Amino acid sequence: MDIKNTDSFKVDFSKVDIIPATLSHCESLMEFGRELPSFYSNIEFLKKDLFDPLKCFFVAIYEDLVVGFISFFKLYDEIHLAYIYVKRDFRNFGLGKRLFKFAYDKFYLKGKEIWLEVETTNTAACLFYTKLGFRIVYKRKNYYGENKDAWIMKREA
Repeated sequence: MDIKNTDSFKVDFSKVDIIPATLSHCESLMEFGRELPSFYSNIEFLKKDLFDPLKCFFVAIYEDLVVGFISFFKLYDEIHLAYIYVKRDFRNFGLGKRLFKFAYDKFYLKGKEIWLEVETTNTAACLFYTKLGFRIVYKRKNYYGENKDAWIMKREA
C-alpha cells in the first residue's frame, strides 16, 4: 500500500504510533532492508536480534502499516545507531526525528555517546544526523565497499 501526501489525501502524522518491533514486523523490516546497506540478509538473524537485550528495534505504524523503524545496539560501553528508515512517502515530516527521540528515551540513551556510520555520498542522511546533534569524527575508507567511504559520526552525551 503506497500512501502519497497529495492535495486530496494528507497523512495525519499524529496517528503514527511508535512501538517496539515484534516478530510480526519482520517481513516489513526485511522489505525496507533492501534499500539499506549491510542490512540483514537472513530473516532468522533479524528475528533472533529482536530478543537480544543489547539491541532495540522500534517501528512507526500508520493504519496498521509499518512506515519506518529505528535500531540501536550496545557494544561494550558504546551505543550505535544501526538503522533509521522512513518510507519515502513519509519522509520530511519529522517522523525520523520522532523515531530517534522515542528510541532515545526508551533505550536509556540519555547521558551516553551515540555513534553511527553513514556513506559519505548520502548528504541527506548526513544533514539529518547533524540536525540530531551528531558530528563527523572521521572518514573510514571503503567501509561500504570499493570507493564507498563512510563518515563516522558521534553524538555527545
